[in-house]
Amino acid sequence: MEAEKIQAALNAVLLSTKGASGMTAESVNDLATALQNVTMFEDDAIVEGENMLLTFTGIGKDVFPDATEAMLDMSQALGQDMKGSAIQLGKALNDPIAGATALRKVGVALTDAQEEQIKAFVASGDVMSAQESHPQRIENRVRRCGQGGRSNDGRADDNPAKQNWRRQGFDRGGAVADADETGDDAQRRVSQAGSAGGNR
Repeated sequence: MEAEKIQAALNAVLLSTKGASGMTAESVNDLATALQNVTMFEDDAIVEGENMLLTFTGIGKDVFPDATEAMLDMSQALGQDMKGSAIQLGKALNDPIAGATALRKVGVALTDAQEEQIKAFVASGDVMSAQESHPQRIENRVRRCGQGGRSNDGRADDNPAKQNWRRQGFDRGGAVADADETGDDAQRRVSQAGSAGGNR
């Protein structure tokens, strides 16, 4: 039943955003299945996160797979839920310049040169290249921290990666609360879509 609700929410989000991402239900599910085989997360949990990412209509199909992987990296390394990671990342990709500041709050800091490069991409109209910078930085950040243990509920335990991020100034409660607060509209759309699908 839960899987049906997730799929109903996926179809509803694709419909409400008029396919802005260029992704289809099939491609979203195929990506989740592929990532399930190489990460700690179940495919249903991944699709739930993808549903949230899809509400950020500035994320196109060329960036979406990398964004989904970055969402999983953030969730594992920070030990936070998928929704919080999706909102943080979605906001960053929708506005790559402001996103550099938002990601700095969770320990993904860009150099001055990297930030200037992102601004130059946006100024030239190459938003996709600017967006691609953020998943790359997150992946590099997680790799530097090291991969840690896994738990049965699909979230990271207190592993070296999460501990390193916290030691460098990340406060999980504050960051996730901020993401929840600024992502209310997106959260409501997905929740409502899932509820509607479950009542069909």
